[in-house]
Amino acid sequence: MALSDDDFGFADELSVKFDVGHAIKLALIHDMGEIYTGDSWSLKPDKKQKHAEEEKSMKKVLSVLPQDLQKELYNLWLEYENGETIEAKVAKALDKIIYSIQYATSQEIEWGAKNFNS
Repeated sequence: MALSDDDFGFADELSVKFDVGHAIKLALIHDMGEIYTGDSWSLKPDKKQKHAEEEKSMKKVLSVLPQDLQKELYNLWLEYENGETIEAKVAKALDKIIYSIQYATSQEIEWGAKNFNS
């Protein structure tokens, strides 16, 4: 689920250093890892399994790229996955919020806590 620059409109109000462009880059690269797995963070309670599936997908996506670009994008993906920076943490939080809204408005299922694992 891609995030746009509008999603980060609050960046000028922060008292910490926040690189909007880097946050957007992380969000987009994170989505590359979901090309084969889909975006279903809340429906997979086993976080290790989910991470392993997305990592396999990410490596498959990156395999067609030159080695140096593979390494750069993989490291950015890890930064997001591990929440290593403020940009990664914010991008990850917004991804969950946006996914939740899309899930709530597009699924014909019973809504409730049983559908979510934080």
